[in-house]
Amino acid sequence: MQGLQDREAVQSLGIDIDKYFAIVFLLGSALAALGGILYGPISTVHPYMGFRVVTLCFAVVIVGGREYRGTAIASYVLGMVMALTAWFWGPAADAMIFAVMAVVLIFRPIEF
Repeated sequence: MQGLQDREAVQSLGIDIDKYFAIVFLLGSALAALGGILYGPISTVHPYMGFRVVTLCFAVVIVGGREYRGTAIASYVLGMVMALTAWFWGPAADAMIFAVMAVVLIFRPIEF
C-alpha cells in the first residue's frame, strides 16, 4: 500500500517497485486464468460469462462507496433487496438492484 501512496519514498529505500508491481500483476493474471480454467468445464464458455457478476459488483461499489465497511453493508443490503424482490416478483430482482443504485446516485452523487 505504501508503494502506491509514495512511490519515491519506497524507491529511496532501494526497493525496485516496478519489479514488484509486475510480479503482482502476473500473479493476479495467473490466478484469473486459473479461475477461468477451473470454471470453464462446469459452465458454458462465452465472452460475457462473468457479466452478471461484474455488474452486480459495480452496483455494490457505487452504493457502498470506497470504504470497506460501506461496501460490505451495501452488498448485504443489495443481496437482501434482490432476495426479497425475487420472492415477490422474480423477473424484477436484477432490475431492483439498479433501481436502488439510481436512487443512491440521485441523493448522493459520486465525487471524484
